Amino acid sequence: MRSPPWGFEPGAMRLYAAFLSGPGWERADMSAAGEDASEFVLVAVTEPVEYYVSAGSLNSERFRVDVADLPVVEALALDVTWPEWTGVATRRQFEGDVAGVEGTRVAVEATADLPFAGAHLVRDGVAQPMDVEGRSGAAGFEIDRAGAWHLAVLHEGALVRVTEEFAIDVAVDTPPEVEFAFPGRDRSVTSIEELALRFRARDDFGVEGLALEYSVNGGPSVRRELLDERDIKVTGGALLMFEDLTTPEGATARALRPGDVVSFFAEARDREQATRSALYFADVRPFDRRYRERQSQGGGGGGGQGIDIAARQRDIVSATWNLMLERDRGERSGRELDDRTDVLALLQERLMEQIDTLIARSEGRGLSASAEIDVFVTELARAREYMAPAAERLAEHVLDEALPLEQKALQHALAAEAGLREMNVSLASESAGAGGGMDRSLSELIDLEMDPERNRYEMPRAPGQSDTAAGEDAEWERLEELARRQEALARSPDGQQMPVSRWRQERLRREVEEMRQRLARAGGGRSGRIDDAIERLDQVRAAIDDSLEGQGGRRQQERIAEALKEAAERLRDAGRQRSVDAMEEAQRGVERLVRTQQGINERLKTLQDESLDAARRGTRLPYGSRTGTAGALDVATDGDRKRRMQEEFGEIVRRLEALRPSLPEREGASLERALDDVSDARLVERMAAAAEVFDRGRPLFLIGQEEYVEEALARFGDRLGRVAARLAARADGAPTVTGLARAQGLRRDLERAAAGEDTAAIERIARAVTAMELEVLGPDGTPDLSPDRARYRALGTSGANTERLYRMTLDRLDRLEVTLALSGRAGIRAEAPRNDAYDSEEVARYFRSLSCGRDCP
Repeated sequence: MRSPPWGFEPGAMRLYAAFLSGPGWERADMSAAGEDASEFVLVAVTEPVEYYVSAGSLNSERFRVDVADLPVVEALALDVTWPEWTGVATRRQFEGDVAGVEGTRVAVEATADLPFAGAHLVRDGVAQPMDVEGRSGAAGFEIDRAGAWHLAVLHEGALVRVTEEFAIDVAVDTPPEVEFAFPGRDRSVTSIEELALRFRARDDFGVEGLALEYSVNGGPSVRRELLDERDIKVTGGALLMFEDLTTPEGATARALRPGDVVSFFAEARDREQATRSALYFADVRPFDRRYRERQSQGGGGGGGQGIDIAARQRDIVSATWNLMLERDRGERSGRELDDRTDVLALLQERLMEQIDTLIARSEGRGLSASAEIDVFVTELARAREYMAPAAERLAEHVLDEALPLEQKALQHALAAEAGLREMNVSLASESAGAGGGMDRSLSELIDLEMDPERNRYEMPRAPGQSDTAAGEDAEWERLEELARRQEALARSPDGQQMPVSRWRQERLRREVEEMRQRLARAGGGRSGRIDDAIERLDQVRAAIDDSLEGQGGRRQQERIAEALKEAAERLRDAGRQRSVDAMEEAQRGVERLVRTQQGINERLKTLQDESLDAARRGTRLPYGSRTGTAGALDVATDGDRKRRMQEEFGEIVRRLEALRPSLPEREGASLERALDDVSDARLVERMAAAAEVFDRGRPLFLIGQEEYVEEALARFGDRLGRVAARLAARADGAPTVTGLARAQGLRRDLERAAAGEDTAAIERIARAVTAMELEVLGPDGTPDLSPDRARYRALGTSGANTERLYRMTLDRLDRLEVTLALSGRAGIRAEAPRNDAYDSEEVARYFRSLSCGRDCP
């Protein structure tokens, strides 16, 4: 009750009240409520009461408060019936807040302690009568918008609320999600291979359709439905048999051949929406093509004889597809979409110009005399014919019409690439004679046209590459490429310094000098391995100077190649150690956060115990700083701690995400899973929210959440420790290119010993292979050869027994080289990885059976 005086200033104001069952009038002083009013609160009014206000000799009118005994809702039950298409069963809940998609029906049942006459359900201010029977009432509504509802009864002509206000939320039917589980990337296959595809899709109310759609050379799409039964999460698989695929050519259809490309995507559908995956490509490669690992983007000799052209066109196709997806999802529209499309049009026009220049220069040099180069140039010209209308459609912002034209251009760019048998694009290619000169000329033309930053004498760093340790990661690959070039030079006859060879030698010297300067700026003096690599490069530079002066001959060239390999190995070791150091530092950072979180949790537990004790004593314990209590909680200080934890943890996660792509496949996958779990746990968001709760002075609300944060941080730290341990094991004794070279050297020694029938030498090599197996494979991975050795000893020194020992050792070297090549990323490798099953004990037994013939048990 508030009473403002009018026309006078009272000294004091008093309230007089008389309850129906009371002894008479009771008096109470009123409290000041601002400068010109007084107030008083009557609590627990359970019967009629009369009152008036007195100020000095003045009294107000008398007023009366009547009390109505209205029903109290004792029980509430809601039956929520989702639309049939959702597949969600009707559920009963006993709380008033409700959520559902549009069309969800909600049936409300309420039970009161008194007869429920005049009961209404009020939704967003609109009342509807309930069906009342005794003390129970029922009503319902359909969810078509967000809002609120409550129950009320009609009393003296007015609706009086008898429940709290409950929320109505509209659940959004999100589009389905779809992704390629395998292979999850572009592939190169031969025309007779089978490509297995597997997809995953999920939807909040069930995936109703899953389909694969593919197109050959940008032609008509072929659609395969893959889903048999609707479910929340589904997987589907398909097998593309390239031998059965055809593409139109004139009036007929032909089988696929090198240069053809199949684009494919997956589409998942729910009731009203569809989602498409990214666009993937499988291009057809020749059977006899040999691939050499390309240099990293930080530099290297040679562009790619069509590889860069096809790769850039593939990027344009993918970017167009992604823009179409963003447009269809409503993520990008209007001016922003047009601007992105204009950029693609400019990129397409730029690629056309580069192809025009490349074709003109090739014709100017008369390179069409080579059949392979003629095919290359012809296919590039055809690709350019499709690029022109594609650029026009992009400039007109017609993405759907541009995409098929871009795919046709990509097909011809890949056909141009397939027309060249040898993919070694560096100037150290082993080509010779007139044809080799043409290949070399074409390589130079592509280098000049596709990379304007490069001239034929130097290789600058790629844009954005810094002089820090981050720029060293690919240097060992460049050194290996330089070593391969040097080996090619070493194979030239002694004493012959051809102009081209001498020019290559001078170019090699400049590249070595530039690499030495980069390494000195990036890590000199900070890493022993990098210092060793710089020392090897100094030796290389001096040896090249001697070679240019005509000293040393072939042996000198071989020493240069060996020094380059050693420098590459030192840098690779330095890269491994940096990864180990980064993982260990991240683990230590997480452990510090765990300790900080443990301290916060201990103080929260202490505060909880003290609060319970104070409640039992009937006293109140403040939340802030307290003296005389060990580990007292200071909400302001711990709020700041949580903010610092949030910043530090966010920085750790960012560093790990940047590190992950450079890790080996197994360790990278483990780190990715750990980071995914951290993201799902929302630790950064939890830390930020905890800081706010501390700032509000209510830390006891955080006890359960903060324990969860501690457990999640501890799990994350343990997983980082396991990844770091595996990386350290690799850095200490992982098989490397040097190991592969040792195995190949043992193979050459074995072949020489077998040719000379030197049994003692074969036995010595077999023992060396056994020692290397233990070093590389470990005791668990080394095959059990005791039966073979027993049969060998039983036969004595016969010629047949020497042959058996030779074959047994040769088979073990096969297995060892496969393991080293897969783990060490050899310089020359097949396009498709060899089957993991090859590196197994079953294969080892198969090799042994081949070597021992019918004598095997």
